[in-house]
Amino acid sequence: MGFGSGGFRAGTSGLANFESVSSSIFLNVQRDVIIDATVTGTGSTHVGSMFLNQGTASVRAMLGTSDTGFVTYVKLKRFTGGAEATILQTTSSFANILNLNVAIDNTDWYDVYLSSSNAATNALIKGLQITYTSS
Repeated sequence: MGFGSGGFRAGTSGLANFESVSSSIFLNVQRDVIIDATVTGTGSTHVGSMFLNQGTASVRAMLGTSDTGFVTYVKLKRFTGGAEATILQTTSSFANILNLNVAIDNTDWYDVYLSSSNAATNALIKGLQITYTSS
């Protein structure tokens, strides 16, 4: 099909139609991030980064700890300014952790930080998943 037989022509609103659809294009789409990291201690360690669009999302991670008496934390922070978007945590050896309705306030790069509640305990992450629920 060429431009003369139904394609966009100069002066039509084809771009405007695309823009009105594009804001909902990412809904219910999963973004899987492979992260295989282990850190020891209470200091937040940068273990990954991802580019996220503004919107509301569910954030899921496979987290664990080497000592179930302590907590593993995953923080998702905006690169520009460091505003925290979400925290996931577990006291399990491995668990599928989900946080619903996480506000991604700005389209930007976000960093993933991993830490433990104990200086001698290993915190583990095996993956992260972002699913947009609204734009």
